[in-house]
Amino acid sequence: MVSRPGGRRVTVRDIAAQTGVSIATVSRVLNGQDHVAPETRDLVRTAAERLRAGSPAAPGPARAPAGAVYLRCPYLLTDYFGLIVSAVAETLALHGRAVLLDAGTAAQQASVLPSLASRPGIAGAIVILPPEPGEQLAALRTRGFPLVVVDPRTPVPRDIAAVSAAHFAGARSMTAHLAGLGHRRIGVIAGPHNWLAGQARLAGHASALADAGVLHPAELTRAGEPTTEFGYRAAGELLARPVRPTALVCFNDKTAVGALAAAAERGLRVPGDLSVTGFDDIDLAQAASPALTTVRQPLAEMGRMAVSLLIRLLDRHQVDALHVELATELIVRGSTGPALGGPRHIDEVGADGSTAGGAAGGDDRVAWSKNAGCCDAADWLDPDRAVFVDGPAGVVGYLPDVAVGVGERARGAAPVHGGRGAADGSAVPCHWPSYSSWRRHQGPVSLRPRGARSSHWYMPHRPSIPRS
Repeated sequence: MVSRPGGRRVTVRDIAAQTGVSIATVSRVLNGQDHVAPETRDLVRTAAERLRAGSPAAPGPARAPAGAVYLRCPYLLTDYFGLIVSAVAETLALHGRAVLLDAGTAAQQASVLPSLASRPGIAGAIVILPPEPGEQLAALRTRGFPLVVVDPRTPVPRDIAAVSAAHFAGARSMTAHLAGLGHRRIGVIAGPHNWLAGQARLAGHASALADAGVLHPAELTRAGEPTTEFGYRAAGELLARPVRPTALVCFNDKTAVGALAAAAERGLRVPGDLSVTGFDDIDLAQAASPALTTVRQPLAEMGRMAVSLLIRLLDRHQVDALHVELATELIVRGSTGPALGGPRHIDEVGADGSTAGGAAGGDDRVAWSKNAGCCDAADWLDPDRAVFVDGPAGVVGYLPDVAVGVGERARGAAPVHGGRGAADGSAVPCHWPSYSSWRRHQGPVSLRPRGARSSHWYMPHRPSIPRS
């Protein structure tokens, strides 16, 4: 404790109430202990000196400073930001606080934070996805200015209050949903790499794929500003790859709508040929066709929680949990479905192109034969069906997204049979030197063609197969 003029002693509780940090932190600073941020140490020492020199008035509850709350959202107030801003304004009104709103993209060019603490009539601030560097936020907090960050773009100091959604968990649940539908080759249309949300969602996506035994390839990721235009361009690039993804995970609902447009332009059905997902669950997600499977962020609750934290800081209450993550929710709608290439019925193709299973064709048929000529004769095969060829010295299989070869004669085999899966170059040649090495890499589901010897196997989906 330190002495105050008039005889009353200043306690650590007084300093904690004045600064908004914990009693334990104040104690560590006064006792010269380590593990305290320099900004926090300066804040506590300044408050202690101020209280030591203060008046000998009787102790009582600290009064919250008068004034409006500065609400900074330097973006267009669309569905995403508009929901947060509306919730902040409505909740502040319940507490009798006026709002000074600074919004719009032009606000990004204004240097506001450095002088905010000295502006008259401003009691505290809530900033949403601030583009300013973290040093400016730390400087405000060092001066004792009450501040809450909503959805921080970059890491904020531990002693600055922040509210965000559980981005990692939300992205992980979405990719786990797709993996459960059989998707393994998943394209990612990500946000900027330097955004915390973008980093957390990529990590969640990779985590869910790892659980499915898949390592996400870097070439299936496109990162950029999360707009509809970027989603369209990024999806176009991913869908133009020789082996296109079976699903696209998008940073938000706007990029997902752009991806839907790119898929429609290429004649791909969603979700029949391609699954597409969003994030946020704004109104646009339900208005899309098909309606988007997405992750719901509690946007309004994020705004309300930010106000709750700020009011506690203004009232000099102790706040121990300064960084708050709110749970997200997976919302499954019509834009996701099973991946192509799942298990199907398998028939042998005879020399005349017919099958032992009876009528030729069928939406769920996969065919195999003892020579390539039989497959050539099977002109009834749907372009999306797989053709399985068994030659005298090796086995070559052609699926819509993978070509498989076993034995020396299959090495370097070009995918020339099997309809669209081979003709447009979307098949990936794979090779093993022997049948036993192939067996070791089988996926979780392997089927033996009807009437075939045990050495004939069909692998419906294995994107992590070693490539030749």
